[in-house]
Amino acid sequence: MFIRLWHIYYDGFSHLPKWGKILIAIVVAKLLVLFVVFKFLLMPNYLNTTYTTEQEKSNHVLTGYYGNHVGQDR
Repeated sequence: MFIRLWHIYYDGFSHLPKWGKILIAIVVAKLLVLFVVFKFLLMPNYLNTTYTTEQEKSNHVLTGYYGNHVGQDR
């Protein structure tokens, strides 16, 4: 089934005009740049750089989500 699907995509992309292939390359390049920018600049590894133990990390996540009500029933 996957081979059949691969052939469909391969046949479709091989018959694209030159401007279509360039457009697809531009879109893929833009997506890769956006993912790299979002991953490394906007989502720093805050927990691993700030806290050392798993308990400290989980307490930070729980207090950030639940506030000061960690371990209490609402």
